[in-house]
Amino acid sequence: MAEGDIGTVIDTLNFEANLCDYPDIIHVSGDVYAIAYTGVDLDLFVCTFSVDAAGDIGAAVIDVVELDTANGVHPSIVHVSGIYYAISYRTSDADGRVITIHITDAGDISGGIYDSLLFDTGACSEPVMIHIAGTTYAVIYRGQSDDGFLRTFAIDSSGDIGAAYIDHYEFDTVYGADPSIINISGNIYAVAYTINGYFGKIFTLAIDPDGNIPGAVIDNVVFDGAQAWLPEIFHVTGDIYAVSYCGPGSDGFLKTFEITGAGSIGAGPIDTFEYDTTYGNASDVKHVSGNVFAIAYTGTDNDGYIITVSIDAAGNIGASVIDSYEFDGAHGDRPNLLYISGSIYIIAYESAAGVGKVISLDVSTVLPSAAKHLLLMGVG
Repeated sequence: MAEGDIGTVIDTLNFEANLCDYPDIIHVSGDVYAIAYTGVDLDLFVCTFSVDAAGDIGAAVIDVVELDTANGVHPSIVHVSGIYYAISYRTSDADGRVITIHITDAGDISGGIYDSLLFDTGACSEPVMIHIAGTTYAVIYRGQSDDGFLRTFAIDSSGDIGAAYIDHYEFDTVYGADPSIINISGNIYAVAYTINGYFGKIFTLAIDPDGNIPGAVIDNVVFDGAQAWLPEIFHVTGDIYAVSYCGPGSDGFLKTFEITGAGSIGAGPIDTFEYDTTYGNASDVKHVSGNVFAIAYTGTDNDGYIITVSIDAAGNIGASVIDSYEFDGAHGDRPNLLYISGSIYIIAYESAAGVGKVISLDVSTVLPSAAKHLLLMGVG
């Protein structure tokens, strides 16, 4: 296999037989992983399962718990400390809620909800949680009147959540959908999201380690003035960042930008690449090796696809896709891609008839030929 080549599916597991939406995977310990997802009746579920370094997935889930029996839409899970994990999501009253739970290294989910906080009782959709520093966390989301909001709160190493949020900032007073946030340097963060008119925008701002948000946007740019659904911003190298999104014609697009450590954004994209000229939605991007990145997304006929592309250190995108693979020819909605080990990745997604599925596959990395041969043979 050459750099960026994608192998066929190694193993599969149906982790939810009835309904799965918005799966979010996280590594727990060793071969154990967890998925938070919206399940039957739009309730909040978490399950655990195992995947070894060769991509072999356990024959059944280790544990599964229904954490919110009323509603739990668009969960975002992060590790706090030890056995404590936090999940943000939308409740049955459309409120924004964050909870903490226990997941042991063996994958046992015990005790239900440990602590919780309603961080917004007005409205909350598409919350995404991120660790800021120490005990400080932030959640960014579409809130009341479809405006864009950011709030910070504290979670200590014992899973205790502060009694109230620390600070808040309304970053868009008209429309702020599907935000994606990334740390740039120090206190500086960049956010990509869908603005009014369904255009795509990136802005930078500061969030202090203690959770205070100064409030003023440092810089901003509209990266697509026609359409930008579900943008995901990710780091390439140095001051180079990229956004993958569903653009004009509902095709899959990739654009690169310069964002300095102080939060200044270049005036326009460095490069643009339309990686799927038919349909490309709900993408998730991971770095493979060197200049190679993998993009899992929902493609034509809502099937599941994964491709590899190259982006160099100057932000130039390769003129064509390196390799592509249709990992589910029946349905592959909202794929969530995660690196396992060596050249092994897993994808969790909603398959046909709402089934929650996780698959493992090989995406080659840059290794000396002898080492690569041993890796592909399952040695070392």
